[in-house]
Parts: sequence; structure tokens; C-alpha cells
Amino acid sequence: MKRIVQTSIMALTAAGLLFQPIPLMKVASAATVSNTLSSKVVSLGTGKSLVIRDAKLLMQGKGLLLAYTVTITNNSTQSLDLLDYWIKVKSSNGKTYKSTVTDEDKDIKYVEAKSSINLTYYTTVDSNTKLTDLSFNIVKWDFSVANYERSLATIQYNGNSIGKTPLYKPSVMLFSNTKIKGAVKQYYITQDQSGIYLTINYLLENVGSSSAALSQLGFALQTDSNSVFDIAANTADLTSLQPKERKIISLHAKLPNTLTGKKLALIPFTKDDTNKIEIPNGSFEVPALKPQSATEANKSRVVYLGGKQIQTLAKNAILNENDGSTDIALDFTLNNIDVSALTMPGLEFSIQTPDNISYPLTFAKSDNTVLLPKIEQDINLSGTIPKSLQSKALKLVVKSAATDAQESYLLGIYNVQTESQEGSVGGSFTYNNDYSVQLSSIQRTPSGDDDILLAELSITNKSNSSKSVPSDLTGYFLINGVKVDAQSTAVGLDQTINIAPNGTYHTVVFSKIPYTTTVDKISFVLTQSQKDANAKKLYQYSSQAVSSIPQISNQSIYAINNVGSKSNVKLINANVYTNEENNYLYTEFEMTNMEARAALMSDLSGYLEDDAGVIVPVTFTPVKDKLTSNGKALISAWGQFTKSFNLNNYRLIIGNGVKVKTDTTTDEVITVNPVSYLMKNETPVIKNDFNAIKFSAYALSMRNIQATFSVSGTTVDGVKMNMDYDLVLDPAYDYVAGDHKLLFEFVDQGYGKTTYTKEFAINQSSTEEPPTGGQSASVASLKYGTSIPLEFVFSDSDILSNIQLMKNYKLNVYDEVAGAKVLLATKELTWFERQ
Repeated sequence: MKRIVQTSIMALTAAGLLFQPIPLMKVASAATVSNTLSSKVVSLGTGKSLVIRDAKLLMQGKGLLLAYTVTITNNSTQSLDLLDYWIKVKSSNGKTYKSTVTDEDKDIKYVEAKSSINLTYYTTVDSNTKLTDLSFNIVKWDFSVANYERSLATIQYNGNSIGKTPLYKPSVMLFSNTKIKGAVKQYYITQDQSGIYLTINYLLENVGSSSAALSQLGFALQTDSNSVFDIAANTADLTSLQPKERKIISLHAKLPNTLTGKKLALIPFTKDDTNKIEIPNGSFEVPALKPQSATEANKSRVVYLGGKQIQTLAKNAILNENDGSTDIALDFTLNNIDVSALTMPGLEFSIQTPDNISYPLTFAKSDNTVLLPKIEQDINLSGTIPKSLQSKALKLVVKSAATDAQESYLLGIYNVQTESQEGSVGGSFTYNNDYSVQLSSIQRTPSGDDDILLAELSITNKSNSSKSVPSDLTGYFLINGVKVDAQSTAVGLDQTINIAPNGTYHTVVFSKIPYTTTVDKISFVLTQSQKDANAKKLYQYSSQAVSSIPQISNQSIYAINNVGSKSNVKLINANVYTNEENNYLYTEFEMTNMEARAALMSDLSGYLEDDAGVIVPVTFTPVKDKLTSNGKALISAWGQFTKSFNLNNYRLIIGNGVKVKTDTTTDEVITVNPVSYLMKNETPVIKNDFNAIKFSAYALSMRNIQATFSVSGTTVDGVKMNMDYDLVLDPAYDYVAGDHKLLFEFVDQGYGKTTYTKEFAINQSSTEEPPTGGQSASVASLKYGTSIPLEFVFSDSDILSNIQLMKNYKLNVYDEVAGAKVLLATKELTWFERQ
């Protein structure tokens, strides 16, 4: 009968175990102890005792659930029968509540000698109950007293207790029969019109001796009036916790604005799926919900990422105007101050205005997803905000990126200090502390049907050691404050892979624009390209106009200072030739290799421009072979223009011709670092004899010239020319650019002015003999030497019909380069006579 009664009474009991808290912080105050029930030990006999470690309340679907944990210690030599004892839970109004042991502990009936056990019980109490309203009466079955119940002790919270672990203080909880230490390590609160956003970084540390499965662990937020709100945790962190293992998990919730100023309790709980309840394991204080101030500009703040302490810093933001809006760029620095590496989580960034409007920021996704200890990593952020916000107080909002497992949550808010990184053309910008980037000029030059905008950059290494050439610098142009949408391309000019201390590397950035574009104000924005993100804006160089092209005298040296192809260029001659329909310019330049060894020289490019802005392209012969150090090459250039071109006021512009790809199939030459020559309308002197005809690097003399019929059998089939010639090359030149040809033009001076032509190549390496004995038609090469006989035929089977008088003829000699021909000499001669 006694056993039956005892068993029945045990159904009403509740017991629980939670050992004395081991503080994370240095001091455990007396106030902390007074908030627990464990300060009173109840004797159950010699060597036997009972302690109620803790009691917690959590509102849920079935009402306000009370859970409490009892530790029963048996230091005697015999086992302790639990059916001899029970606990009555009563409210201050005398109401008694029936308790139930958790499924995990329901089979425990005895406490073996020299051991302790933990029992957790739960019951549903009135919804307005507070812990201070409850008392726990420890009772023993005794037939010698009335009602067979002997009261051993009554335990309750004192009137000043709050039942919560203070902020930042630790508390040890029993979870899955393992002791888990918990503490609120950090919290962050923000607020807008739609609600309060709370982020809590919470410590879990297994201080027991066995692993703990965390799959049934959950969290809730509870007000003093027992309203409960969900708080989400990253389920990836809620797997298991090994002995001595620590883990920081991030909890986050969105709460109604009605909770502003209210205090909360963070309640870890165990999910009991069988009984569909949540058994609270602890209660941790969360201060009054008031938005916290943003981190000051350029001040660091420590946050928890993936359980690691990460020092964060929002650097100054750079603002650049762009077509009515403002581009913003800033760096967010992460420094892992923990002792182990962090696998970087996804992050989201935005700029928040005083009106709580957010503008997203983008950044390059790094291939390096691991943040090593004590190594800083910059995230380059960029975006666009309204121009009106330039002088407003802006904030950087940093959140975790949402995943399938969890929503985005707040990591921090930082005040943003803005600055305008802007200067003038010719100014310098310090890049990465080691480089000085100077914009020398912004040029505009024609290119086919379009114009080219070109920024010339000089990058100087300011450090004391060699540095690699920055490969990520590029930029774009603003015309009258509007960004040029055309693609910008950066092209290096120097043949080097590093920059020596105080050395300079030259590069250009160019874009195409329609030639009709009016430019009143021009700017170039220097940027740093980023993988998978918009380029980071670094500095804006502004000018009221495109840089003017410097004018030099016709006797001055034009220097190309590209490392690896340095050269000096000198204008030798420039003449305009005319015919009935067009004019054309033929000019020559002397290029000298200024490198210390043989090298390929840079090409030249350019154009003609008259006072009305009419543009005429000029073609330059390229230097295809290397020049020895101080070696010279002669370069030809020519351009054809109509009679409307103003030859009384025009200039020749030349520059370094840089070959670039403007699309997937086409190479194009742009003119870099141009200079201009003011040209004079000089008519070239055309020789009226054939003695010492000078053209390019050559000199030609002809004599004993005779024109007769070419006869094959009994048929007259053309005009046969015989002569002796001298052809010499100026030894001052190592190389003559372009394939020069000599064109002989025969013009009969009779009625029909019948004309024949014959051309000969000039091949510096050729040993081919000139044609003799009536050889025809094919282009042959003239060789160098003196008194060389030459015979060739102007073929015409109708010659007797086309030429009747056969009295006088004119012989013209032209220098022809790539289809352009220059008249060198002309003389009227008599048929059949040797002259």
C-alpha cells in the first residue's frame, strides 16, 4: 500500500539539476547567486541532499510552462529510493500545480550510492504567474505524521530576484544530460518604421564530459508580461557540441515597435516533440530595446562571424558626380583577431539615409573565401546614391546574406565619412600608398568615323623597392558631367613588368565617341577593376576643356619615351603635290633608336587638320625590323585631300601610334602623346633633268636614254626604252620604312598624248638584274650600283595607231609608296635619239 501511495505522489513531484554557474567573466556577484534557487541545500538524511538548481517560465501554445531542475546527491553507502520524496509547487494564492517528469528522466527511480542525478520536471501554471509567486515544498513520505507527509523545507526566490542571468554573465544549463554554459556575448539593435531588428551573438560551451546533440535546441524571446517572440538561429550551427568545444551562434529577430524600451529574456529551450512542448533551459537578460548608435566613422568594431571575433572598419567613402547622381565607393575592412581561420560567410552592404532609405552596394566576390588570423582583407564597395545626399549623414549597413537555411541578419551599422577625391588634370593621386598616379593630359584625336578620348597616365613607384605594374587600373570619361557609356580600354606603353623605385610606368585609357560630340567640360575617373563587380572609383581628374596639342617647330625633336622603344623623331621634309582633282602631302621623318640595344620602334600615326577643322588621315610606313642602338630609319607618310582643304592654314599632327583591338576582329591605331607642326604651303621642286634625283633615302641618275619601237618579228608591239642608271642608298640610314617603287611614265607629245607606265621595285636586299632585251610587264627590282644598263618595254600592240608623229615625248619619274606617288623629275625628249 505504501509503494502504491508513493508512486501516486511521485507523479506530482518535480526535480531538476543545474550545478553552480561557472562564470565566463571574472566576477560572479552576490546578486547573481540570489537569482537562483540553489543556495539552499535540503537534507534528505545522512549523506543525502537535494538542491533545486533553477526554475524557468516560458509561454507557449499550452500556456505558461514552468520547468525546474533538481539535483539529488547520495553520498551514503546505500541507494536512495526517489519514491520516498516529492516536491509540491504552490502559488502564492495556495494553488497547487501538478508536475510531470520529462521523457528523458521518467525512468529514473533510484540514486545509487556515491552518485548524483539530475531530474527535470515541468508543469503549466497560471499565465500571470511570476517566479517569485511560486514556492517549492520538499516533502517526505512518513506514516508517523498527519497526512503521512513530512515537510523538509520550502524554497522560493527572494522578492528582489529577476530569475535571469545578467547580460554578459554566464550560466550553466543542463541539456541532453550535458552541462552547457551559455552567455550573451554581444547584441545589436536597430529600428525603422517597420520594426525593431535584434541580433544576439550567443556563446555555447560544452563544459560536460560527453557530446551534446543540438538538434532539439531552440531559442525564444520573452517579455516580463510573458509575451513570446521567435528568434532565429543558423541551423547549420545547431548540430552538435563536443566536450570543451565553444561555439558562437548568431540569433536574430524582427520585433514590433511596441516593444521599444522593453526588456526581454532570451530563453534557450529543449524541443519535446512527443508532448509538443518547449522546456526552458535558462533565461538570459536582454537590455531595453533601444536602437544603438552607429559605430563612429573610421572607428573599428568587433563582431562575431562564424563564431570568430572579427575586427571591422568602414573607411572613408569617395563620392563622384555622374549625370545627376553620385557614385559612392568605400572599403570595408575585416581583420580576423581570432586564433583560427574563418570561412567567409556571404555579406550584404547598403547605404542608409537619414530617412531610412537604403541603396545597395556591390562588391567583387573574392576567390579567397578564407580569412586567416591577423590578416586584413578589404572589401571594395561601390554604388550610386542621389546627388542630393552628398552632404547628408550616411550610414553603412552590414548584414549576413540570406541562405536557404536562414534569413539575413544585421551585423553592424557604421557612420560614413565622405570625401571628394577630385583634382585637376596634371594632378596626382596616391594609390595603395606605394604609387602616385598622374594624369598628364586628356586628348581628343580622330579615328575613322569617330573620335578617340585618351587619358595619358604616369604611374610612379614611391617606395624604396621595386613594385609590380598595377594591372587593375582603368577608368572612364565624363563629358559635361555625363558618363561616356562606350567601353574604356587601358593599354600599357612600356615594355616592363615592374617599376623600379622612383621609376615611372606609362599607360593610356581610351574610349570612342561620335565625332559630333560637343565637349565643354571633360573629366576622367580613375578606377580599379574588380572581378565580378563594378570597378572601384579612386579619383576624378577634371578639366574645363580637352588638353591642347602642343605645337613644336619643324626642326624640333619629338621624343617617344616608352620603355623598350625609346626613340627620337625628326621631320625631314613635307611637300604638297597637286593634280587636277586632289592635293596630297608627302612627308618623311627620321627615327633614331634611343635604347641601349637593338629594338623594335614604336609606330607613328597622325592626321592633317586645317583651320576649319577638316580632318585628313595620314598613312605612315611602319618600321618592321629592329634598329640597332642609335640606328636610324627613314619613315614616309602621306595623305590625300580635296582642293577645298585650306593649304594656307593647316597643321600636321603626329604621335605614338598604338595598335589596339576595338572589337573582336579589328585592330586599330590610336594616336598617343601627339604634337603638331604648323605647315607651310610649299610647292616641291620638281627636277627638269635626270641627274641626282633624290627621293626618300635614295639618289637616282639616268643618262643615255633612248625611246625606239619594240619589234617582234615583223610586228611593232610597243615602245622600247634603253638607259643607263645609278642608284645609291644614303648610308646614314639602317632602314628605310615602306616599299618604295620607281614609276616611269612615258607621255607622247603628239595629238593623243598617249601615256604608258612601268614600275620597278627598290629592294635593298635584291640582287635581281633589271629587265633587258624587251622583257615585259612584270615588276622587277632595280639594284644598287652605277652605270647599270636598263632596258624595258611599254607594251602596246596598237602603238602605230595611237602614236603617229613620233617626234617628242615626256618622261616622268615618280616615287610610289603604297599607291601614293610623288613626281620627282620630268623632261621632254626626242624619239629615237640617245640623250
